[in-house]
Amino acid sequence: MWIVCEGTASCLDSEHGCHTSHLTSPVTDSLSREEWSTLVYDLLLSPKQAIRVATLKRRFADTICKAQNETLLDQVLVMPSAVVGTVRSLERDSNACKVARAGDNVAVTLLGVDGSHVMAGDVLCHPDIPVTVAKHLELKVLLLDGASPLLLEFHIHHAKEPARVSKILSVLDPKTGKVTKKSPRCLTAKQSAVIEVILHETVCVVEFSSCKALGRVSLRSLGRTIAVGLVTRIIKDEN
Repeated sequence: MWIVCEGTASCLDSEHGCHTSHLTSPVTDSLSREEWSTLVYDLLLSPKQAIRVATLKRRFADTICKAQNETLLDQVLVMPSAVVGTVRSLERDSNACKVARAGDNVAVTLLGVDGSHVMAGDVLCHPDIPVTVAKHLELKVLLLDGASPLLLEFHIHHAKEPARVSKILSVLDPKTGKVTKKSPRCLTAKQSAVIEVILHETVCVVEFSSCKALGRVSLRSLGRTIAVGLVTRIIKDEN
């Protein structure tokens, strides 16, 4: 990022609104470490390098100023509602932070997004790389309960959605994972199987092989977890 160029800028020309190299300075002892390193850096530049740096400073002056003032805002896409918002601030443990990484529990302040468009289970992603949303999935599951209701509640990360089992594709050997029976009529407790489910509405989902956090699922009925499993395939319906 061009914010790296921030360390080469020593002052801001208030008249022209762009960064300029400032070679005149107060007594050396009164210079801060940043000012001193900036001064030494500028002195070591060749004429061609100095021209290049000056050009970059003028071109990215606005970006550098925003970064220095901590007002550089990033846009995110809220899925599955597909609403674009702007990150105004991040907080981790009630303390402001600039970066959030996988596994961090943070509070995000968004601008331009109505609260009704953000629900439990929604995912923030880059506007150019939206997460997949789907309602027809193939799952590999382990049945915990002998009951096999057609109507159930589908859980994935923090999202939950009414769903129904549309097809039982096969029963798997629990040790080898190989198919032992195709298209069984029903499943019993402790069996592993491949099934298809159709959700009432779309959820953010990724195949487990690509993203574990968005590919683990559980199936519940009447307050009980009856199966746990993985998303093996996202099925795109023609309509």
